[in-house]
Amino acid sequence: MKELLTEMEDVEKVLVQLDEDIDQLEERILTGNAQSRNIKSETIPNVVSCQRHDNTDHQETSPERPSITQQQRLTQHPDEVLPEPSTQSPLRHTEKVTPSSLAINPPLRPLELQRPRPASISTTTATTSSTIDPLDYWRHDENFPWSQRMYDVLRNQFRIPSFRDNQKEIINATLSNRDVFVLMRTGGGKSLTYQLPALLERHKVTFVVSPLLSLIQDQEEQMNQFQQGSAVSFTSGIGSSEHAQRWQRVRDPDGGVCLVFVTPEKISQSNKLGSEMDRLHAQGRLARFVIDECHCACQWGHDFRPDYTKLGVLKAHFPSVPLLALTATASERVREDVCRILRMNDYQFFRSKANRPNLTYSVVPKPEGKGSVTAAMAEFIHSKYPRSPGIVYTLSRKDADAVADELCQMGVVARPYHSDVSKTQKEYVHQSWMRDETQVVVATIAFGLGINKPNVRFVLHHCISKTLEAYYQESGRAGRDGQTPTDCVLYYSPKDVIRMLKMVHGSSGEELVWPMIRYGQMNGNDSICRATLMTHLGEPDPESSLKDICLRNDGITSERREVGKHAKTLLQVLHHRQQEGVNMTPAMLLKDWRTRPENALPCVQDNPPSRDNLSSDDCERIIIALLLENIILSEPKWSSYDTIIYVVLGPLGHRLLQSPNPQVTVSLPKHLDSNSSKPASSTTRPKARKTSASDGAWLTTKKRMVPTKAKQSAAKKKTKASKKPISKATRAKKVNSKAKPAKVSLDVIEIFSDESDSKPSPPAVRDRSVSDPLWYGSEDEEYEFEG
Repeated sequence: MKELLTEMEDVEKVLVQLDEDIDQLEERILTGNAQSRNIKSETIPNVVSCQRHDNTDHQETSPERPSITQQQRLTQHPDEVLPEPSTQSPLRHTEKVTPSSLAINPPLRPLELQRPRPASISTTTATTSSTIDPLDYWRHDENFPWSQRMYDVLRNQFRIPSFRDNQKEIINATLSNRDVFVLMRTGGGKSLTYQLPALLERHKVTFVVSPLLSLIQDQEEQMNQFQQGSAVSFTSGIGSSEHAQRWQRVRDPDGGVCLVFVTPEKISQSNKLGSEMDRLHAQGRLARFVIDECHCACQWGHDFRPDYTKLGVLKAHFPSVPLLALTATASERVREDVCRILRMNDYQFFRSKANRPNLTYSVVPKPEGKGSVTAAMAEFIHSKYPRSPGIVYTLSRKDADAVADELCQMGVVARPYHSDVSKTQKEYVHQSWMRDETQVVVATIAFGLGINKPNVRFVLHHCISKTLEAYYQESGRAGRDGQTPTDCVLYYSPKDVIRMLKMVHGSSGEELVWPMIRYGQMNGNDSICRATLMTHLGEPDPESSLKDICLRNDGITSERREVGKHAKTLLQVLHHRQQEGVNMTPAMLLKDWRTRPENALPCVQDNPPSRDNLSSDDCERIIIALLLENIILSEPKWSSYDTIIYVVLGPLGHRLLQSPNPQVTVSLPKHLDSNSSKPASSTTRPKARKTSASDGAWLTTKKRMVPTKAKQSAAKKKTKASKKPISKATRAKKVNSKAKPAKVSLDVIEIFSDESDSKPSPPAVRDRSVSDPLWYGSEDEEYEFEG
């Protein structure tokens, strides 16, 4: 906001100088100075452009900036089928009025501010004496001749009493033929911003580019419920005869079709679609292009939707047709990248608040042991949301199948959803979940875009997401009805960082994954998680910095500890192995650091991690923290079967090694008391529940699973073995093992080499709960994207 105010003050100064130049110009014209017509545009500052015309009889009117005469005509004839948009320059409240007796050639026109890219929040309206709200112009109904019709359509056809945040302003801007970039949180009503304008422009056609076929189907059905026959789609699922009939309806101005849904691949590959667009444009019936989920052009463009990066062809071929880009998640950098790809050089930017108070964010440690994470999830669902639907996101298809199977065994009706699931089964899973027959969908990111179920009460992440924006969008599937409680929980482990790095190394998403890792390291309560998300999304708390919020929460779930000497020891181990020519993985580095004293290097013998009771999980988190701060760097090596992540010393690492007294302050997880309840582990899983109304479990009449013959045979053998007598000592040993409490905790890290060397880095955060891991190896964990 301060930058905006400073910029507007500079504009005011420019406008003052410009007014003086205009006054001088008029005086010279009145005195008949012929040289006044040759004044070059360089005398006017670059931030301001004066629109000129050749003569008073012939005035070309830009489709994006209608003239004052057009505005008057539209105001006098509001009953026209489709009023031409009016965008009389909102930049000045008062304009110089030229006496009618003066013959000025070229005529003076209202001056418009040419804002530098990326464009600011919205069109800036300013005078020489005051500065007003940048969005103010788009809010006033009197500025637009279609306002009354807009409200009539909203209430009568959409059955909505009033607009939500920024919806009216966005609609006014796009109807004014302006390019618009919309950043609106999930569930904020993005669809209305192009559905309502399409119904107002009934004789024109709006093309909507959407990434998923299922999303296109839902949007088409929804629009046809508002206005029968107003929307059609062109996808690979329709036959040639139906294809021809739909195009015939689109070509007919009285056919009623005002919305056409297509995929990005259709835009880049179909010559037929291009020729039809040319025909509509020649007839003046091409209303606008809508790019839904436009963030796919940047952070997911190369993997999820490569053809999104080719959508700039729309603006190249139809520069006068307005473009509306919509997304729920886009940082400043993502927005700039998307606008560059889509060739949006002069656009209006509308942002709705990303903060959703009804969502409760948290990051919790992954319990140790195979299947223990699923057991913890099942216990969480049974205890807090036994009757409410939810989503569990996993990193891979293999994980989705395994987690769904384990949840079913623990009494939770869950079904997997990913790219290997057949189309018929996907539809069944989706519809059964929408009908509340399935409680939990265990999915990869193939399940998410366009999902509109308002009563989702929880979204659990089995692993970190590829980007923090993706995590925000996936967790945003919960709580669309605005009700509480609604939980968004990330189960975090340092091992997941290495899994993710193996997937993104060498791709465009490698740099984007680090904020997600930092969020995982900052596992804690809702205050820390929310502050981290909002700061990354460009909405930091104006009263407190992220670091202050972390400090205020210190001691609640974490404890700050000084581990500078241990960090230096770790780097000495890595440096020694590098001198020997050994490539070190994080697992190898951890093993050398935590090895037995008789096998350890001298530096480890002098300062073992056990001296300060650093657990294996603590050491893993310190390694990840050093990676986050670029003290050590990750280097991938590709083999025929897998990608292996090695670590090497970075420039900051050498600097820390040379520091006599390095300062490394880490906020490690706070251990629970011995009498705390133990999280579910592989040895103490929740027992499978029977679904009944008495205990509040999920109700269903569907069978959840049919065991295979191999599983039935294994179960019989297990049953026979269980009938064997057990000694008292063995029974007592089992009872004691179940009674042992687990240690669960969180931590935050902040690192700098020496007090005199540099300032502390922004705090990161972390989790703890695991033993020595194998951080490399082959498994089905590819990060999938599906269309």
